[in-house]
Amino acid sequence: MHGLIDEEINKFIKKRRFVFLTFSFSRLQLLERIGVKFSGVIVDNAERLNEQENWHIILKTSPFVRLFGDYCQYSKKESNEQSKLDYNKSLLQRLDEDFGVDSNVNFHLNRQYTANPAIRAWGDSVFYKERKSIPANKSVEKMNLNEILKPNIKKNNKLKLVTEPLVLVDISKLEGEWKEFMFEPEKVASTNVQYNYEGYRNWGMALITAQHINLLIQNGIDPEEIACPLSSFYHHLILEKIFGILWPYNLYKFKRICISVQRMLTGLHFSVYIRAFLDNEFASTENDHLRLLTNWNFGLSKAKYQFMLISDSNNLKNNCIPSK
Repeated sequence: MHGLIDEEINKFIKKRRFVFLTFSFSRLQLLERIGVKFSGVIVDNAERLNEQENWHIILKTSPFVRLFGDYCQYSKKESNEQSKLDYNKSLLQRLDEDFGVDSNVNFHLNRQYTANPAIRAWGDSVFYKERKSIPANKSVEKMNLNEILKPNIKKNNKLKLVTEPLVLVDISKLEGEWKEFMFEPEKVASTNVQYNYEGYRNWGMALITAQHINLLIQNGIDPEEIACPLSSFYHHLILEKIFGILWPYNLYKFKRICISVQRMLTGLHFSVYIRAFLDNEFASTENDHLRLLTNWNFGLSKAKYQFMLISDSNNLKNNCIPSK
């Protein structure tokens, strides 16, 4: 049965000039198993390719490989054995170190590939080892959210849409009953006992997110150009509930925004990227810190016009931003 399925997949691929697959090691194993060949392979977010698992499979699949990515964005867990064998580097990093820019080996670091420089300047200074802003690509140097708004709509809104490239909503600045009742995190359930995962939601954060999304839609931004990655299923439920109560006429548009988990956004870019930092994401080990740094940098690199972060600045500092 397994062989029959492989044969059908092989026939399906051979009939088509282009086949797009979400990258994963299991997908590469599938291509190797069915013996399919390509004239060329292009991999976006190639920093996720690590040497010992993927290198040989790619070479067997195609004589031509083009890699795009930024290995500084991706901090992997590494074992002592990996360190001894020098296997703790991504394939892209190894190519960069071994061959350099003057080699005939083609690799492309897409730092500032499409991201707004005003957004990435903060990301670079915090998350990259260089701790300095990497120059923006000229094609995105002056990108601004106002460029893609509909002028005849935005002038009529009572609430003004925030259009700055980098928007940090610091809920630690709030005081009194509003802070106590709306912005205190609510633990909903423990969803994974093995990994000690706890589900949280925050009504205040959800309200801010919903309001901003509605203003974006009212100002002519296509919902499919808005990403609000799923960090908690329970938080998303109240986000949708709030939206349905306040703006039921736009609920169908809200359901078109991208709410996938972050790892499903590989290779995609959005006009606006909204992120709420919830309590279930707190770091407790060194690997957690690396994972969070990777997640933040990944999100920043996906925002073309605006990145909005809703967080308590103390939580952000203690869990994500390394001490200098």
